[in-house]
Amino acid sequence: MIGASFMRRLLGAITISALLTSVALPARAAEPQVIGATFPINSDGDLVILPVRVWGKVYEFALDTGVGPTVYDVSLKNALGAVKHEVEVDNYGRPVHVQLFTPPEAVLGTTKLRSTALVAVMDLRFLREFTGSDIRGLVGVDALMNQVVELDFDAGQIRLLDHVGKGAGLPMQMSFGEQGQLYVDADIARWGREEFQVDTGLLCSGRLSRTVFDASAKNGSLSRIAPNTFLTAAGTRRVRRGTLDAIRIGDDTHRALEFCELGSHSDLGIGFLSRYVVTFDFPELKLYLRRGRRFGTSDQRDLSGLGLRRVDGKTIVEGVAPESPASNAGMRKNDVIVRVGMVDAAVARLHVLRGALAVPEKDVHLRLRRDADTFDVRLRLRDWRVYDNPGK
Repeated sequence: MIGASFMRRLLGAITISALLTSVALPARAAEPQVIGATFPINSDGDLVILPVRVWGKVYEFALDTGVGPTVYDVSLKNALGAVKHEVEVDNYGRPVHVQLFTPPEAVLGTTKLRSTALVAVMDLRFLREFTGSDIRGLVGVDALMNQVVELDFDAGQIRLLDHVGKGAGLPMQMSFGEQGQLYVDADIARWGREEFQVDTGLLCSGRLSRTVFDASAKNGSLSRIAPNTFLTAAGTRRVRRGTLDAIRIGDDTHRALEFCELGSHSDLGIGFLSRYVVTFDFPELKLYLRRGRRFGTSDQRDLSGLGLRRVDGKTIVEGVAPESPASNAGMRKNDVIVRVGMVDAAVARLHVLRGALAVPEKDVHLRLRRDADTFDVRLRLRDWRVYDNPGK
């Protein structure tokens, strides 16, 4: 979510040798046993939120295999003690200052999350505003390297297991990048093999490196290309987004998934992974994929023209695309959305609200507040974008 190119430049934060420290393989039983407890997760492609206890209090942390070091929000900085290291890194052309600290004791249920490197501090307000969840940290790869983690999106549960079960599904070999990021191989239509970073903190199906994105657009395997706003730690960034004809991982082929462009590498996000029951065997560097209920579902695009964020308990219109249904209905930036249909927009996950605004040819009724006025509008959801390569 923060941006893998950003986290790779956290020099000194994490190394492969540090990740491999203290990895102990568990004893094998006939069936995998749950270690500690089972926790509920969202099953619709939203972020995996974990209740992490630090300093005697429970905070919401997002599970983010796209980052090496575990990240704490700046609001928790004072409890971390003295700064051990400082770096300034480039995040999509914008500098971000990062401080590194000795990891505190963090616990998930009864399981200690043992960070093997320094932890980073960042302002995660952008993530809270984008998701509507009170996220105060990111559980990175460093805290998981002695764990077997099952993400059962069908059951809506995450489990820490003592080993991988026989029915875990298709095994994929993972490999380390230079600074602890994890990769698997997949094949792209008319391109071939590509390494993809596995990123549970990425709120979409995935991203393609600029080289792959451009080549796929040129050979016609990427269509319906349009500008898209992408959220980073340094603010919003405009990138391109397109529909990929096909991507194959193992024996499974996925069609018509949405991918954005990225500069240096490609990655698979939570939107892709949530189509499976996923098991990460971190000690053995294996990823297991078993088809889930969302396998074969299509990705959705916003059909309203609205950008949304959550600020001080209110769902705010971040922007309105010209010529979109929201623009034609007279909506404006900074309007407060009170209700989407019958859903209270102040408490619903923004992922849910965005999904409600992505159903083709549906009429959606919104209640808005603008200054002292409250009023209703109706949107007829449709794709207003004009594509140079519309595809089929």
